[in-house]
Parts: sequence; structure tokens; C-alpha cells
Amino acid sequence: MLSYLGYTREFADRLFALQNNLFRCILGAVVVSIQEPLRGIVGNGGLFTLFGSIMIAVVIPIVLVERKYGGRWRKARLERGVDSISHEEEMKERTKARAETGGEAA
Repeated sequence: MLSYLGYTREFADRLFALQNNLFRCILGAVVVSIQEPLRGIVGNGGLFTLFGSIMIAVVIPIVLVERKYGGRWRKARLERGVDSISHEEEMKERTKARAETGGEAA
């Protein structure tokens, strides 16, 4: 989901990448610090069941919200003129400009 947001936003690519990596690192550290004691208590099967249940509880609401509002969001983006094709073209132009300026941001 976070990766998708990075491709659909027109601003602050570097800031988004920083926030995304920071969030993933912190979340990974928290999960690793929690899973080791839990594995000793509930065993491997219980741990995988618990983590799977948490993932289902997180993903299902996201899918339901996307199914309900996704069409409206897509329509609004198209009305604003923001679509994946224009974004890809913009990214190619930025990459080309960075290469021409020796890596400086465009």
C-alpha cells in the first residue's frame, strides 16, 4: 500500500521514500522484538496464526474501503488530469533532467 502511494503522488519523492523506509524499519524492529518472546510462549504455529490474523484484520478493512471509494478516487484523479501515464512521463523527464545536471534534483 505504501509503495502504491509513492507512485501516485506528484510531490516530494525523496521525502516519501524517507518516511516509507523509516516506517518500515521501525515496524520491523518492533515486530522482531515482540516475536521472539511470543514464540517461546505460544510456539511457532501459534505465532504464525497470530500474525496471520493480525494481517487479515488490517488488510480486509483496507480492501473494503478501496472497493467502496476507489472508483470515486480514480474519477477525481482523472478529472484533475493526474493519471499513471502522465506520472510516468513526468518521472522520465525528472530522471532525464537529473542525468543532464549530474544528479541534481529537477
